[in-house]
Amino acid sequence: MNKYERKLVGRILGIADKYTDHLGIEIETEGKNIPQVNTPTWKSEQDASLRGEAWEYVLRKPIKFGEETKALAELKEHWLENKARVKDSPNAGVHVHINCSDLTVTQLYNYISLYLVVEEILINKCGNDRIGNLFCLRASDAEYLIEMLSESVRNQDLSILHTDDLRYASVNVKALGDYGSIEFRAWRSDGDLEAVGWWCRLLQHLKQLAREVDNPSQIVGDVSALGSFGFFSQILGPFARDVEWSSKFETAISDSVRRVQQYAYLGDW
Repeated sequence: MNKYERKLVGRILGIADKYTDHLGIEIETEGKNIPQVNTPTWKSEQDASLRGEAWEYVLRKPIKFGEETKALAELKEHWLENKARVKDSPNAGVHVHINCSDLTVTQLYNYISLYLVVEEILINKCGNDRIGNLFCLRASDAEYLIEMLSESVRNQDLSILHTDDLRYASVNVKALGDYGSIEFRAWRSDGDLEAVGWWCRLLQHLKQLAREVDNPSQIVGDVSALGSFGFFSQILGPFARDVEWSSKFETAISDSVRRVQQYAYLGDW
C-alpha cells in the first residue's frame, strides 16, 4: 500500500474523483442594472453580505480547465445586454475553486506552498480592497492557517483542515472536505471578467507546477537558491510579466517562506 503522502486526496477524503483538472467560479457583484442570469452554465444567488443591486453568479457545475474563457464571455454578454455597471466593492470578491482530489497529498501541499510563498504579491495584484480583507485573509493576517497545516501534516490527517475557522483564508482549505477543491478567495470583483480569466489560468498553472515539484521542502530550498525575484519569476512563468515587481516583495517572500517552513519539513514526503 502506498504511504499516506502518495495517496490521492480524493481517496483519502472519500470524494469521488470524477473531476480532474476542473474549476468552479463564484462572482459576487454590486452595482447598477445587475441582471439575474440563469442559464445552463450560470445561476444567480442572493448573498446577504452584498449591498444594493447585487447578485452572486455561480457556475452550475465544475468546468474543465480552459473552458473558463467561454463561460465568462457568456456572462459578459448578459451584462452588456443589460448595460450593467459593476462597482469595485470591498464587499464583493471572486472565488475560484480548483479541484485537488486528483492530486497526491504531497502535491496538494506543494500547491498550497507555491501559492503561499507568493501570496502577498498575488493579493497585491488582486486589488487594494483585498489586502487584509476579512473575507480573504492572508497567512500574514491569520497565521492559524499555518498552525493547522502543520498539525495536518504531523498527524497525516486532512480532516483537520475541515473547519470554519479556515473558511475565510485567501486559500480556503476547508473546501477540500466539502468539494475536494481549494477555494481561492482573493480576486476582486470590479466587472473585469478578462482579468478573472487570467486569475483562473494562473491558478491552473500553479496546480500543474505542484505536480512537478518534489515536495514542499524543495520549494523552501528553491527560494534560497534562486532568491526572491528569481523564484517569483520561475514559478509564475509567463504570468510574471503581468505582475509588477516591487522591492518590498523581497521581504514578503522571505516572511512567507518562513511560514511555509513550519510544515515543509514535517512530512515524510
